[in-house]
Amino acid sequence: MATGERERFGGTAGRLLLEALEPASLGLGLALVVPPALLARFAQGTRLGVVVPLLAAALGSLLLARAAVTRSGGLPTWERTAQVAAGLAALSALWLVPMLLAGGSARASDAVASLASGRSAGAAHPFLAAALALTPPVFLVVSLTAPGLLDVFRPGHWRPLFSGRLGDLAILYAVSLGAVALVSTAGQPLVALAGRLHPTAAVLTALLVKGAAAGTGLGLLGRLAPAFVASRLAATPRASAAPRAVTAPPPAARPRPEAPVFIAAPSEPARQPAPLPAPLPAPPAASFSPAPASGATPELSRKPPLLDARERVEAERRRFQSDPAAALDALEELRGAYAVNAVVLQALCLLSLEAGLEDRAVSVAREAVPIALLKGNARGAAEVAEALLHRAAELALSREEMGRLTETLQERGRSRAAAALLQLELAGDPDDARAVKSLLQLAQAQLERESNPAEALRIFDWLLAHCPRSPLADFMRQGKAEAERRLSAA
Repeated sequence: MATGERERFGGTAGRLLLEALEPASLGLGLALVVPPALLARFAQGTRLGVVVPLLAAALGSLLLARAAVTRSGGLPTWERTAQVAAGLAALSALWLVPMLLAGGSARASDAVASLASGRSAGAAHPFLAAALALTPPVFLVVSLTAPGLLDVFRPGHWRPLFSGRLGDLAILYAVSLGAVALVSTAGQPLVALAGRLHPTAAVLTALLVKGAAAGTGLGLLGRLAPAFVASRLAATPRASAAPRAVTAPPPAARPRPEAPVFIAAPSEPARQPAPLPAPLPAPPAASFSPAPASGATPELSRKPPLLDARERVEAERRRFQSDPAAALDALEELRGAYAVNAVVLQALCLLSLEAGLEDRAVSVAREAVPIALLKGNARGAAEVAEALLHRAAELALSREEMGRLTETLQERGRSRAAAALLQLELAGDPDDARAVKSLLQLAQAQLERESNPAEALRIFDWLLAHCPRSPLADFMRQGKAEAERRLSAA
């Protein structure tokens, strides 16, 4: 591992340690410690004891995932939090489930119950204490970077994350475990003093100290794991093949496509956007690709990650209300000074559009949408694409990106925008079976679920006009006939 990479992560770790030692950590730690501890006290001597370690693992996975997702450079959606938490829980099950099956559930429950009595959990179950101390840092790094749940078990996913990074791993463990030990040790005099006053005061003080220690560990790991990942990404040259762009054919090959049908879902505003212009030729892939097709990105390797992106962006959003130019300039400075960040790009794009700088917004969106999708923030990418729907052809999105955007828009009930993107995609390739099927399903949803046969009929007509050779043409005709029947009966 290069010395510069280690220095980058080491310097960041020291700053994050200071940030994690904050009063808010107490609330986070108590949320982790108190519920399992109380359940363990009530479950002692019953069959519910096996539930206690599972509850503690699930709750710890959720809180740790939320802390990390909030600091990972994307919008902290609960969908992303659930994905990371599922990876953490799945990896933790590799050692937790065998331990419980081997008869360790009672001892594990006693270890958790000890949190509510002031005793040491390690004395009740040393293996459980060691596993809880050693596995979360590595498991969190793996879960943060895994594209899917099963990827957390692939050796090919682990290898590039930790290869040649023993120094960074040592820093990760030393800082996180050292901070927990520091808070625990500093709280022991308070526990002793409380014990002189009353035994109950000692138990409550011990619980507060353990909550503060656990909260410090959660908050610190939530900061360190994204920094660990970002330092590797910032130091590793990347190559990216130019994505296959969705473009319209030359005018001579096909007539100018009609403006897409815009469908208004009940939850959407009743405004009608301007029709889409004819799709424009895609700009060069290098103008919006996360990394140039030529290979290395030496400029990216010199830029540190922006770990407080959400706070900085929120401050500029507030300043935008009184001084738009200054806010946009500040976001541009963040964009240039730090490693690529989806939150900064999304804010810069949307605020530029709000300020009337539409060309600038389109230029930023070409980078913002692929980066947001790459970081798992499909909702943010969809928000940018919907805001620039009337110029979506200029974003030159790949087929995979277009598919993820339309799926996300449909999940959020933004059927009008989803239909427009699907029609734009089919204008360039009417034989795209996935896009045809998606638009057909959207029309069926308008007919059956939304009870809007007029909008469904317009989509069926558009599909029959632009995709007449599709194997699904019979379904289009059947849907059109049903929509016409319902309209005539209305």
